[in-house]
Amino acid sequence: MVDQKKDLSYEEFVSILQQSTALENRRGPRTFSKDDLLKAAGEMGLDQKAAAELVDVHLARRAAVELVPRPFDTRIQLETNPETLTLTIPPLPPGARSLTPLGFSAFWLAFVAFWTRGAMHGGWIFSAFSIPFWGVGVLIAWRSAMQLIQTTRLTLDRDGGSLQVRPLGRTRSLRTSELNVRVGDYVRDPQGGSNSDRRPARALLLEHGTATLPLLVGYSEQEQRWLESELRAWLLGS
Repeated sequence: MVDQKKDLSYEEFVSILQQSTALENRRGPRTFSKDDLLKAAGEMGLDQKAAAELVDVHLARRAAVELVPRPFDTRIQLETNPETLTLTIPPLPPGARSLTPLGFSAFWLAFVAFWTRGAMHGGWIFSAFSIPFWGVGVLIAWRSAMQLIQTTRLTLDRDGGSLQVRPLGRTRSLRTSELNVRVGDYVRDPQGGSNSDRRPARALLLEHGTATLPLLVGYSEQEQRWLESELRAWLLGS
């Protein structure tokens, strides 16, 4: 008779959990009552009073904010629990929306280079008039290229957090209690810059004091509305 061990290794434990999750997903969504959760908490040796309080807070947040379903094909990563939230926004994928500005900047810079070369026959002072146009072209190319390589990471707990942009970005400290979130139009530079800087773009806006921080510029409306609902629900628990 084969002696069957009752204990599982860590690898076996994780593997069975993963297979169980996949099986549940194939069977379809299930719903659980508050009593189901309290019973499970008791079987795991957790404090039922604490579990009940967390369930009540979660249900209150869900009632206050209608959560938008997560788009099945999004590349954005969101992890939440009652105390922390981590949002990772990857670079925009190459496509018509992200590559068109790069193509325009290449055409712009080629034209400015041609004009500058001809203007040099009239002297360096005359050719210097092209400097602002060089600046506009380089700025458009820089911003367009950054969208294809930058990763944005928002990390929050109940006291504070940070917004990091990598590479070649900055890290901004945040006060969780002072955050507000909405989907709206964002203008990068309303008083100057190129026409593209003054054209409103749809974005997920984090309002923090006097600052408005745009996220998800160039991403779909479904992704923006999904994260707006998730962030609002989480912030209501602060």
